[in-house]
Amino acid sequence: MKGRELLSRWEPTGWLPVLLATGLLMLGLGLPGSKPAQRAQAADIHPGVDSAPQSAEASTVCTILDFTVYEDSVIIECSSVSGFSDPTRYGMSADASHALDTNRFLVVVNTAYSLGNDIRIYYSTDTSQNPPRCLASNCGRVIGLRAG
Repeated sequence: MKGRELLSRWEPTGWLPVLLATGLLMLGLGLPGSKPAQRAQAADIHPGVDSAPQSAEASTVCTILDFTVYEDSVIIECSSVSGFSDPTRYGMSADASHALDTNRFLVVVNTAYSLGNDIRIYYSTDTSQNPPRCLASNCGRVIGLRAG
């Protein structure tokens, strides 16, 4: 009977801090299998390995202005920094084959956006790999995220 009483008094707002903490924990651990996470792991194992992005990759700090979820992609709009040629939009495919990555991506982006925090975006400079709705002229395909 006590279990039923506990369930009847449960309020979903009590779980919000737990979900945010889980998202931040996942962010701190990196996305398993992502190139930034693999480089970080390689740097831990082999201290001489440089953890800088590869030549077809770049990274930038993003102050999130807006993000939009479409049927086939998720796009982040960042404030632009004068004097830099980084794109101001970054996207990730949201089709069924990328469902887990899209979910992780949304947890990190939504948490950072809600808290007003910047994120570091690792993206591909090869625009032929851009997801739908991510134009080559101002958008890059996200390959990793880091907050903090």
